Amino acid sequence: MDKLNFLRYNYGIYYYSSSNNTITSATCNSNGSYGIYYYSSSNNTITSATCNSNGYYGIYHYNSSNNTITSAICNSNNQYGINYASSSNNTITSATCNSNNNSGIYYSGSSNSTITSATCNSNGSHGIYYYSSSNNVIYSLSTASNATAGVYSNNGLNIIHNATIAEATKVDTSTTYYANVRVHINNMGGYSYVYSNYATANSQAATAGGTGKEWKLAITNAARNTVYPFYIPIARVAVASSGKVTVKVYFKKSGTGIAGALRCRYGQITWSDAAQDIIVTCPDNTSRNQVTLEFTPTEAGVVEIEAGAWYVSSTSQTVIVDDIAITQA
Repeated sequence: MDKLNFLRYNYGIYYYSSSNNTITSATCNSNGSYGIYYYSSSNNTITSATCNSNGYYGIYHYNSSNNTITSAICNSNNQYGINYASSSNNTITSATCNSNNNSGIYYSGSSNSTITSATCNSNGSHGIYYYSSSNNVIYSLSTASNATAGVYSNNGLNIIHNATIAEATKVDTSTTYYANVRVHINNMGGYSYVYSNYATANSQAATAGGTGKEWKLAITNAARNTVYPFYIPIARVAVASSGKVTVKVYFKKSGTGIAGALRCRYGQITWSDAAQDIIVTCPDNTSRNQVTLEFTPTEAGVVEIEAGAWYVSSTSQTVIVDDIAITQA
């Protein structure tokens, strides 16, 4: 189908249990419910879609997977610009979702979808909203003037590779205990960020005596205590099947109201050490201390090393982590 124009219907385009359809160009504005609606439909392609001023959503995927949109403009809809509900493995090359009454792009129970580029400005809630959704990737995101925050997530891990987020609240997360929300932004203004419930981490220019960049971990609520610590990956290293591995990292705490540690999670590879996570806590002072973690593999593989922090008595103190060195005998 080519150059379709649907105005003021209930749905502009409606796919019901339909697959392998292609639309080259579609304009679906001012419809009562949705501009384009996928219901249990997969492997459909839209090259260009404009879905503005619809009663609910510009584009709605329900229980629909492996659909591709090359270019979508979904502005001024009554709820969301684009809504994925129980829909996974969908792809958008370029999306502009501005001035929608709720969020620009909304994921609910939807995972493993990819957006190459998204602009989500001036929406009534958030630019991007993840609800019970994980493993979604955005390669380039720009948000500004959204009412609540640039991004929201309440569960799982979602990744944004490059972001320009102008809102004062960049990422808003759930306060659900043990949800362990993770939004990773790999590059925002030249630095990396990890947002979680009750904790954040960001890279920054070295301030604590290290070289290059350092990580700063912050705990914002007492719920992130010894039973719910906050860890982030700081290195992945390929190891041989024998020979002790030594990891050395510098820690510096701004106060004794926060704790810090190195961790290597059990089960990544087999090793001759105890069958449990290896955790080495940094000294309980504000000096710059080198912390050493060691293990001896019995198989080759890739191992992730993590740095962590947890609440002791303060939610305003931080842990700096820098200058990692890894060797194997």
